[in-house]
Amino acid sequence: MFKKVLGLRHWNNNVVKIPPPAESGANASDVVVDTPEPYERILCQKILMGISTIDIIRNAIIKSCEQLNIEKERINELNEQNDKARSSLKSLVEFITEIGTTSSDIGCRMGDLNTSLTQINACIKEIQKIANQTNLIAINSAIEAARVGDAGRGERGEKPVRRC
Repeated sequence: MFKKVLGLRHWNNNVVKIPPPAESGANASDVVVDTPEPYERILCQKILMGISTIDIIRNAIIKSCEQLNIEKERINELNEQNDKARSSLKSLVEFITEIGTTSSDIGCRMGDLNTSLTQINACIKEIQKIANQTNLIAINSAIEAARVGDAGRGERGEKPVRRC
């Protein structure tokens, strides 16, 4: 098809020969156009203009395709970065979940420890009560022993061992 178009251009250049006004010394309106049919010449010019327009559109489409390919590469790179970010975020969520589980376990253990400490404190209070009562008994015994004197010492149930 392009060979036919090139042939039309050649035919158009041969049919319509307009010498430049500077060379001939005449105005453009004085030039006589040697054409077999003016409609054919106009038709050829319109076809050539259409082909030029198609060529411009083709070049624009080529540029658009190149731009689309560049944008496609950028989108692919962004998708790769997005996948990496998604993977990192998933790992982070798993890590945070693990920390939450560990923290929950620690909270349960702290609760158990608090219960144990409360029980230990209760036992210590009971021991202190018993110790206070024992101290009171010891004080009462000392007071009674002092009041009774030597007569209250009593006797031993066994005989003293003699040593040689």
